[in-house]
Amino acid sequence: MSPIQVIDCLASTPTYTLGDIRKYLMDVLKAESEVITREQELCNKYRDESEKMKAQIQRLQQEPVTFQSSRCAACNRSLELPTVHFLCQHSFHQQNSPLASPQTSRKADHIKISTAIANSASKNPFDDEYDESKNPFADDSKNPFAEDDTTNPFGDDGDYDKNLNPFS
Repeated sequence: MSPIQVIDCLASTPTYTLGDIRKYLMDVLKAESEVITREQELCNKYRDESEKMKAQIQRLQQEPVTFQSSRCAACNRSLELPTVHFLCQHSFHQQNSPLASPQTSRKADHIKISTAIANSASKNPFDDEYDESKNPFADDSKNPFAEDDTTNPFGDDGDYDKNLNPFS
């Protein structure tokens, strides 16, 4: 029973007084106070951790990161190329990388992403030739905005004064 319910029951019976349950109420209030204190400490701890993480994110976004690790975090051997570096300052041989482990279900996706990143550094996407077949408006018969569209009420049929059209 909650302390409020106990007090309500006590108020409805004239034989018991508040003094009879004083120890119970003090114990409940003390326990609640301890819970509140623990929760406040946890809140302060999480707030501090959150501030540290925000500061770390700011540093990662604004400052260059130097990778100085000389040993693989997985096998502890000296690093040799090809290597994979993470912003958490862990470095791996490519074959020991968590991205290359069989337990990673998205291994192929990570490889595609890292390959795309590697290729994008040397390739300008605007250098590719334009493929006209991918343009949905390349064929004027499909283009709803084509000039010779007969469904256009503002078309050049001679009986409409373009000066009255506020959209032309």
